[in-house]
Amino acid sequence: MNKNSLLTLSDATKIYRSGDIATLALNGVDLEVCEGEFIAIVGQSGSGKSTLLAVLGLLDSLEEGSYKLANHSVHTLSRKQLADIRCKQIGFVFQFFHLLGDLTIIENIKLPMSLAGLPQSVIRKRSIELLEKVGLSHREKHFPNQLSGGQQQRVAIARALANKPSLLLVDEPTGNLDSESGKAILELLVNEHREGKTLIIVTHDLGIAKIADRVLRMHDGKLYASDSERVLSNQPVDVSREASRNE
Repeated sequence: MNKNSLLTLSDATKIYRSGDIATLALNGVDLEVCEGEFIAIVGQSGSGKSTLLAVLGLLDSLEEGSYKLANHSVHTLSRKQLADIRCKQIGFVFQFFHLLGDLTIIENIKLPMSLAGLPQSVIRKRSIELLEKVGLSHREKHFPNQLSGGQQQRVAIARALANKPSLLLVDEPTGNLDSESGKAILELLVNEHREGKTLIIVTHDLGIAKIADRVLRMHDGKLYASDSERVLSNQPVDVSREASRNE
């Protein structure tokens, strides 16, 4: 790849423990993502996709292995430094939106900018621009529960874009939406990629896999390069063969 590397995972391992039960969510994952890439990560439920996204977004930490983001080794950073990177460099769009119900939609969008310490004049201007971008300027004073699922997802995207992040992480953006709303959300995300954002989407939507620069498949906590034609035809992955290719 000709572009600069934005993030690198090496032998990334994550284990969740509940009493005597240990679940291996990430099993020695290696991944390099370059600036401006659009990557789709597919796989069955429980394969580790959302865990991988949480680690990339600094919402979770590794048991073993290393993570380097924007030339920073993540494990060497303090909590304050990690929070600062999450706030200013990473935009995270959650599967179930996670909007704050007691805030209006423009207040939800303003929140990351307030946390980043931006002046109120800048916050107001930027939040109005983002509402216009996602087509909801007429809903400024509405609360999340007054919006449809597709509209809430658009607000979530606007909030994720508030601090102009270089990395946009999106978890199942179309999974809970009707086809028309899903199409509109995908168009918004693709436009952000065209404007230079690095975009990583976890998805079951084969339409997203079709237009991504790269398609990766997760299986039992491992990450494999995947043939997009095979993904789109929904053929099962031959894990043993893909593993041998990556060795």
